[in-house]
This record gives sequence, structure tokens and C-alpha cells, in this order.
Amino acid sequence: MEYKLMEYIYNNSRNECLSELRKPDVLRYSMNMILNISEDEFTLDDWKYTYQYITGKIIEVNTIKDVKQALKEWTHMMK
Repeated sequence: MEYKLMEYIYNNSRNECLSELRKPDVLRYSMNMILNISEDEFTLDDWKYTYQYITGKIIEVNTIKDVKQALKEWTHMMK
């Protein structure tokens, strides 16, 4: 399966590589752009994969809104 959300985030960020999103400061900087991505543009599976890529954790939710909320909470927990 191809995950287009990750490609979109990379193409619309100033990061040299996608793995930079795992850095707290970079993720906080990019979070506004990520949270403003329309829920109609990408699938729930795409969002879940993105969450897993960034956090290293699997998320079991039923909506994209829940994934976005979890990402937002993750950025607040990061040091």
C-alpha cells in the first residue's frame, strides 16, 4: 500500500528528510500544517500509518479526527 499522506507532508514541509518529523521541535513546527490537512484528502489508514511513523506506536481509532487529536497530544508530551 502506498501512503500518500507522508509524501504530502514531506513535500509541504521544509524538512530535508521525513524522519525529521520524529524530532520534537520539527514536529511542533510542522503540526499546524498537518492538522490543517483536509480529512477528505487521505484515508484513515494513511493517517494511522503517519501516526505510527511519527510516534512508533500503533493507533486504534475510527476517525481521522481522532488520529489528529492523538498527534496533537503526542506533540504536547514530547520533550
